[in-house]
Amino acid sequence: FLVLMKRPYLLRNHGSLLAKTFFFNVIGLICGAFVVVPPFIAMCIYTTSVAGFAIILAYVEMHLNSKTAGLPQVQSSDIQPTVRSESSVSLENDQESTQSIENDNSPVDLISIAIFAFVGGFMSSKIGTGADMAWYAYGSLVHNLRKGRSTNIICDNDLTSMSIIVMTVTSIFGTMLRVSTSGDGAVTTDVYHAFIACACFVVLGAPMGSLLLSRNNQRRLKLLFYILAALQLVTFGVIKIRDNVVAWCIIGGSLCLCILGVIITNSSLPSLQRKEVVVETNKSVDA
Repeated sequence: FLVLMKRPYLLRNHGSLLAKTFFFNVIGLICGAFVVVPPFIAMCIYTTSVAGFAIILAYVEMHLNSKTAGLPQVQSSDIQPTVRSESSVSLENDQESTQSIENDNSPVDLISIAIFAFVGGFMSSKIGTGADMAWYAYGSLVHNLRKGRSTNIICDNDLTSMSIIVMTVTSIFGTMLRVSTSGDGAVTTDVYHAFIACACFVVLGAPMGSLLLSRNNQRRLKLLFYILAALQLVTFGVIKIRDNVVAWCIIGGSLCLCILGVIITNSSLPSLQRKEVVVETNKSVDA
């Protein structure tokens, strides 16, 4: 609610992108509702997804942001209007809309959104989270690198805010699916008791925790997240996985896929920077 109140431009500028994400998230939720996962597998999925997201976040924070520092990233709320004639404004708006539609509806973008959002929705149906991590991974590793124009790049703070919106909508639909389930898969009374017991901590803790999210503390909190993600993976492996070779292979393979995605992203950066230089040169020549 606070994100929508403080940053309404996110829906105005990226509403189409979010709508596609919601659509495939819900499909993932529905598909996940028909798949029964044992508790041990669910814990493996959760631990692996958190560790994989830590790898992606660390790459974006420590390497990708410094690499793309030469590319101007304009936050949507910072764009100031200029005085132009009515005809030029109309023509420019038509061109902007056409370009935006073409960018959002390209096959690569649609396939990428479908895969990331479906996987995020499926994970959310099993472990209660995942849609937000999948969205952040898509936005940082796919969306921003495919957009040659600086106004199409979503800054890191907006990516985080949009991931909150994505997870909120996914949680609402997921709750509706779970509550409407009947039979053996219906929600028990104990689940509602646990929900009520945890809700008070979330309602009080989330606003208090947001007070720590200042620019000075962001890096410290991310470093703490990296440490906790690694510690969680190690302790879960020692206590639960132990000598389960199959589980270790699945977890290791999943983390290798995250690292492979980071490597592919890193190899795409030079071509992105050359593309931006060519675009800016063409603009200068046309001017």
